Amino acid sequence: MPSPDPVACLRQALMVLVALAVTGCAGINAPRGSVPPVAVAPRDPFGGWAAVWEGKGYSPDFEGELIAVSADSVFVLVGDSLVARSLKGIRRVRVVGYDPKAGDLMNWTLAGTLSTASHGIVAILSAPAWLLVGSAVTSSAAHSSEINVPGYHRTWDDLKPYARLPQGIPSGLDRSALRRRPRASPPARTPPRP
Repeated sequence: MPSPDPVACLRQALMVLVALAVTGCAGINAPRGSVPPVAVAPRDPFGGWAAVWEGKGYSPDFEGELIAVSADSVFVLVGDSLVARSLKGIRRVRVVGYDPKAGDLMNWTLAGTLSTASHGIVAILSAPAWLLVGSAVTSSAAHSSEINVPGYHRTWDDLKPYARLPQGIPSGLDRSALRRRPRASPPARTPPRP
């Protein structure tokens, strides 16, 4: 049995590290559990996760569930407090409407890249192909659930479908009664059978 070629082993280890680095950035810009999976989103009664920038900073000034967008204001539930801001004072809003499960695509990209170790010399072509296509698809999926306003041909009205109350705040609504999305609790463990 011939000994493994150290250069080939180093090359394969490098491919794995590159695959992890490239696909490791896939994710959504919302806290875990704050938006539903893509399959549930059309029936979900809550709004998307909104990040609002008022100033020039890199980080959003506040984040929470998008409740409504009116002709002159945006309403975001931050914790259990409804925050209303004039659209004139907002520099940018990013709303994440659902979780596209880009992590699953990232795992497939990693598995496909690792599988090229069995391709021999052809891995020189197949590993980069897996990385390029897989990372592009993963990145695209991760950002498919986002909408940015202002953005390319985007208006404030484009955010309304992602709000809990897409027609706006109804008159007479007790704003203090609004509560955030309940966090999913982990499944209860059942004791093992004797």
